[in-house]
Amino acid sequence: MKKILVIVFGLLLVAGILFAQPWIYDFGTDIKSDSTYHSSLNFLPQPPSGEDFIRISNRGGSINLDNPGLIDFGYDSELRIVASSTGSCNKASIYNYEDANLFYIKFNLLLGDSDGGITANSGTFNFVVGNNSNGNFSNDSGYNRDYSFTILSFAFGESGSIVTQNLWGSTSTETLSSNPISQGSNYLIEIWGNNTDRNKTYYKNGTSYTLNQNYMHLWINGVKYSKPKANITVNTNINSFMFYGVSSTNNVANCFIDNIVYSNELYSSPSTQASFFSNQTVTSNTCDLTWTVGNGNKRIVILSTNSNIIAPEDGTDPEPNSVYCNKGQQVVYNGTGNSVTVSGLSSSTTYYAKVFEVNGSGIATMYNTTNTSENSIQFITLEDTLPVELSNFRAELDYPNRIKLMWVTQSEVNLLGYYIYRNNEDDVTSAELISPIITASNTTSTQLYVFTDTSVNEAGSYYYWLQCIDYKGNEKFFGPSICRYEFPGTNSGSEIPLREGIRTIFPNPFNPCTTINYEMESAGSMELTIYNIKGQKILGKTFEHSEKGNYKFLWDGCDEKGKVCSSGIYNISMKCRGRNYLRKVAIIK
Repeated sequence: MKKILVIVFGLLLVAGILFAQPWIYDFGTDIKSDSTYHSSLNFLPQPPSGEDFIRISNRGGSINLDNPGLIDFGYDSELRIVASSTGSCNKASIYNYEDANLFYIKFNLLLGDSDGGITANSGTFNFVVGNNSNGNFSNDSGYNRDYSFTILSFAFGESGSIVTQNLWGSTSTETLSSNPISQGSNYLIEIWGNNTDRNKTYYKNGTSYTLNQNYMHLWINGVKYSKPKANITVNTNINSFMFYGVSSTNNVANCFIDNIVYSNELYSSPSTQASFFSNQTVTSNTCDLTWTVGNGNKRIVILSTNSNIIAPEDGTDPEPNSVYCNKGQQVVYNGTGNSVTVSGLSSSTTYYAKVFEVNGSGIATMYNTTNTSENSIQFITLEDTLPVELSNFRAELDYPNRIKLMWVTQSEVNLLGYYIYRNNEDDVTSAELISPIITASNTTSTQLYVFTDTSVNEAGSYYYWLQCIDYKGNEKFFGPSICRYEFPGTNSGSEIPLREGIRTIFPNPFNPCTTINYEMESAGSMELTIYNIKGQKILGKTFEHSEKGNYKFLWDGCDEKGKVCSSGIYNISMKCRGRNYLRKVAIIK
């Protein structure tokens, strides 16, 4: 995938009620490389707060801004540090920014050879967070434990290995369990640090975590490690961090860094999730979704025809589109409000929506991803009110071996006309328009329409759809109707397969019972579900059919508990082989 060209540089203000305002440090788009023995205050872009500094030793290695750099790593330019060959470090730091005794930092990290591979076999990189009062973040030296809160060490070994250690206290070193980092892989590093004399709380994905005094929570690709700090005095403010590399024979060890987010508070996801109102305004092709907001500074809404909606990931900030494109999961809202009108929906279709609270924007986003019954909703769009009553639509071969489309209407009012679409697979979204507008008769009496498709010249099965359009621009598709085409003289003939779906419901309206007739194109399971007009499930049945054919289900008008349902409109859903067929039925008393 080509690296996304996005420039995110400068101070990002996040209007969270209880949370700090994080800043994003991005490395811009410049391409630079420096391997000269010296230090510099102007090689890196100016940070939103504090100053930048690089130092290059006289033992090889370099500091680089690469663009495009590694594939699928960060945005635009990324920082690459090549370790020196001795203990004299090559380092990059940001120092003397707005300080506090609490902090949060996140960045993308990759360790490896110069191409991001796994062949580097020596060298050590350190990541250090602390206070610059002794100047070790802005001079040529490495870390000093007495002025450091976090000291992480990444030691390169054979076969792409990395030994990750936390240096804590004045002399102690602890190796992280399970070898969480190796060469050649992209890692998301997040650290929450507490240099106070009291325990603190933060939220990640809506879950509360207690961070003990003088401790940090280190998260590596979503796995948490609780570790003690180095030897900085309690309540000393944190105002600097640095990356540096040493002791790499032939300067083979490389460290890639990008997408740095920093906060001088325990930056958190929202703790209170948004919740949908129980009643939503639904038509045949729109829905007005409304909700009560949580305590994030904004929220996103995701809509899908699949109930398994995947929550957004931290650091992503998708563009919304309130016109649903019928392509699965889609973000239909991203903003600070409490409602959205979604259009482009299909009639008589079940939809699922979830709302997620979020703090921040861009790569600083943090979501509350908890799932509750309140932040999820299901609704069924109304049956299309297009002013046409269609009783039949079929495709068959005529005597010259051409495919003839026929449909019968019982009534038409204010109807512009019809179009015919064709495909060689059951997918109307990629079907080809094969007819001009076929003008509607607009009569209340029965009408027969015929259109002959003369453009088919290859044997195979063809799927046809009939599109109806009224004078207001409303439209509806009927079908598919399927026909098998073969060349003359090859035992051709019409093959009309079973039309899978709910064929008839009789009587309708009914009291006290009705028969639901349906067809299966092949053997398999079928889920039959009945909903009331509010979208609440009334009855659910699963049937296993050993072969294709016609089947029926007698509904006695009762719910799953045997209680007689009240008068009203009910939606019947038939699901099989990943498809969903919907019809309406009415109970009258």
